[in-house]
Amino acid sequence: MKSYNTNKAIGSLVFILLIPFVIMCVYTYLYIDYSSKKEFKSTMSRFTTNASRANIETPLNEIKLMFRSLSANIDEKDITKYLKGEQTDLNTVIPAITDSTVFFSNVIISDSKDNYKIYPSVELKRFSPRSRPWYPLTATKDFISYSEPYSSILDDISGTSKLKKKSITASMNLFNKHSDFIGNIAFDLDLKSISSNINNKMPPYNGKFLITSAAGDVVLSENKVEILRKKVPLSWIERASNVEGEFYDSKEKVFVFYKTYMNPDWFAFTVVNESDYNDITSVAKQTFWIVTLSCLVLYMIIIFLAKLYMEQIISKLYMGINGIDPKKDKITISSIYADIRRNKEYLEQAVYDSTIDGLTKIFNRRKFEDDIHHLIKSEETFWLAIIDIDNFKVINDTYGHDTGDIVLQTVSKTGCQVVGNEHNLYRFGGEELCVIYAGEDYDYFYQMIDTWLQMVSIRKWREADLHVTFSAGIAKHTNDESAEQLLKKADARLYQAKKTGKNRIVGE
Repeated sequence: MKSYNTNKAIGSLVFILLIPFVIMCVYTYLYIDYSSKKEFKSTMSRFTTNASRANIETPLNEIKLMFRSLSANIDEKDITKYLKGEQTDLNTVIPAITDSTVFFSNVIISDSKDNYKIYPSVELKRFSPRSRPWYPLTATKDFISYSEPYSSILDDISGTSKLKKKSITASMNLFNKHSDFIGNIAFDLDLKSISSNINNKMPPYNGKFLITSAAGDVVLSENKVEILRKKVPLSWIERASNVEGEFYDSKEKVFVFYKTYMNPDWFAFTVVNESDYNDITSVAKQTFWIVTLSCLVLYMIIIFLAKLYMEQIISKLYMGINGIDPKKDKITISSIYADIRRNKEYLEQAVYDSTIDGLTKIFNRRKFEDDIHHLIKSEETFWLAIIDIDNFKVINDTYGHDTGDIVLQTVSKTGCQVVGNEHNLYRFGGEELCVIYAGEDYDYFYQMIDTWLQMVSIRKWREADLHVTFSAGIAKHTNDESAEQLLKKADARLYQAKKTGKNRIVGE
């Protein structure tokens, strides 16, 4: 009878306490899973947009400026003299543009009668610019035509198939001031050189960033062997129906984020393997399971002790009723205390690892996103500064990644000294740092960032010729702004600081 009543009481206690615990665990797990997916999509979409801007929009804008500058300064006489080999400014300008930029490998200039000249000089047989796939059919002035991948002019050399390769050509028809057609200028794009910039942008979640044509041919990639040799599945092109977005390819088991362009008809893709995504996002879930299992262990210990004490009380009562003097056993809880302390240390270490950047020892991006969303939700006034170390790639390439790490650590440490504990300093990614100032005094915040900038710029380094500076963009959060909009505004001002000379701050 005693055993039955004790077990029943313990079972009821376990059931009552277990229900809220299970509910809490299920809710926490679902929240972690939801937050991981939301952060993943937000991070990858933002990366795809920024990488597309750096690797497509920026090069294309520079190419557009070169074309328009040439078209504005070329007339029939220049083309005629250039094609005849006579003295003209084109003899200097064309080699200078082709040899000094990373965009072009060669150039073809032709007149309205299909006479042409190639730089660097190539001897061709039965070659007609008008017959090439890249020659524009439109008569629109200042329109730059980008061809689809095609067999290059080297195919025409004596019919030698060994020289066969693919190219993409950017070309423009030329007109005089009377809008009469006078010729064409066409540059073969040096896709491998343009792709070099992709190596500077390592996608999160071990992803891969590449750019393709409308036919699926890889146009730009960090793996230069893939350029115009590898294709992405055509289903990706079909599913990329909006300006930007994402989808999951169940066949390839990859997450695909994209951004589309019209001229040229290119697609920017960031691809993340499902296995890599699961490996990275599983860290939070593993922490959850460690904490949950630890709590369950403690929970079972408490239940066991409760059952033990209840049985002892019942035994003592029974023995007392029967006139028996019970022996008093001394019960120790040292092992229980040790388990609690060890699990607490595990939890504190897990929290620390999830919020601190391992290299700089400042807050990481996850902590940044948590804090900024908290400030937005609480409707507090705050300022955001994005700091980017100038010419960081050059520092890494010239002095090595160890020096680059020291520079990043030193700049972060200097920032901590200036900013102090009342403001939060984060490593946003790569060489980018962020500062959140919860207040309304813009002049105070600007002066604080400027002091940091001056301390970094005057610092003497072990490498005598090493000079480190950074640029910054400052933006104020308004009530109707999301975190993404605030970041874009601050990033735009950072870009303006970079564009206008670096080592400066652009704010309100």
